[in-house]
Amino acid sequence: MKNKLVKDSPQPLYLQLATAIEDDIVSGKYPQGSKIPSEQVLMEIYEVSRITVRKATHYLTSKGLIERKQGMGTFVTKPFITQNINDLTCIFPSLLTQGVNTKLDILEYNLVYPSKEVQTCFNITKDDLVLKFTRKFTVNNTVLAIAQMYIPNEIAENWTKEEAKVKTLFWLLQKNAGFKLGNSQVKVRATLATKQISEWLNVSKRSPVLELKRLTTSDTQIPLEYTVLSFRGESYELTTKVISGGLVLMEQNQPFAQL
Repeated sequence: MKNKLVKDSPQPLYLQLATAIEDDIVSGKYPQGSKIPSEQVLMEIYEVSRITVRKATHYLTSKGLIERKQGMGTFVTKPFITQNINDLTCIFPSLLTQGVNTKLDILEYNLVYPSKEVQTCFNITKDDLVLKFTRKFTVNNTVLAIAQMYIPNEIAENWTKEEAKVKTLFWLLQKNAGFKLGNSQVKVRATLATKQISEWLNVSKRSPVLELKRLTTSDTQIPLEYTVLSFRGESYELTTKVISGGLVLMEQNQPFAQL
């Protein structure tokens, strides 16, 4: 079946073709890791020249959506995110600045009794309710990360679930709850996916994942949120700079107790 491009459009043919292929990737027609049609097939489908096809695939390669494997063809790449360690408190905005087409879904939004870990972070008892707010980050139909966020109930009462669907947690804490943010303590480690995390990330149980734990306090040292982020191990990396043998970012506060 032929798919004609608009030849009298102000948009170059190669960009029209690149957009068509990208739409097929996003829709799932060409899943992550799958092979896209050859140059010859694309020429026939879209009735364009080889030069147009090559310019389109070069453009998509520069965006990191596809990669050419010598002697094998061209394949849809798996999403890979690079993040500076200085930006660990702002995961979603940092994805947007990289031009990543990210979708957010809410998996859980319920009041729960806190685990010992959460009790320690908030200095509360096992009978104090907290909001468990879990988000799924999806990039090009591949789940990249799961964020399990815990917020004391008296703070979470300042916004609705509908607001939480469209606003970042830090926005809700500042604008809705009226807090001025202070420090965030962050710990990162490699671990193995639990049964629940493996189901959410769509990976095998006990697959390697990168786990980030973050505790954020107000400017008056009130614990505001505790988040556990789980990233697909093969799709995420952290970077930083080293100056004179020391990390630019140094931990300012005491580490998490009992974590």
